[in-house]
Amino acid sequence: MLWRELPELPFLWYCHPEYELTLTLNARGQRYVGDSLEDFDSGDLVMVGPNQPHTWAAVERPDDSRPMLALVIWFTPAWLDRLLHCWPELMALKSLAAQAGRGLRFSRTVVEQVQPLLLALRGLDPAQRLPLQLQVLDALARDR
Repeated sequence: MLWRELPELPFLWYCHPEYELTLTLNARGQRYVGDSLEDFDSGDLVMVGPNQPHTWAAVERPDDSRPMLALVIWFTPAWLDRLLHCWPELMALKSLAAQAGRGLRFSRTVVEQVQPLLLALRGLDPAQRLPLQLQVLDALARDR
């Protein structure tokens, strides 16, 4: 997990072998995922699949008194496979992961549901984060 507070989000085009879940707050700019370019606003929640190039770029903060926040969670395909092998009850995550290959933007409704959970992760010990992360992923898998 990365908690990144910045005065702006610089354009840093990158990719990596993990899934990435990113919540962006107090930022307004452009999101680049693969060949997609979209405007985003505070409360943007996106999941990007492995090896998919992506970045966010923003200089506008809706609240100038606070920094921009990018909360980023990574997990590997192997971790997800082991999770699904142990708990078939979480099989909806397999579909979520498949759909995230090119990138998924989640609905405002689900963002409002999971944002408090994601923000709570920072204050928890790593072992306490896991149940909350699974709760977030389950909610994301149910988003249409």
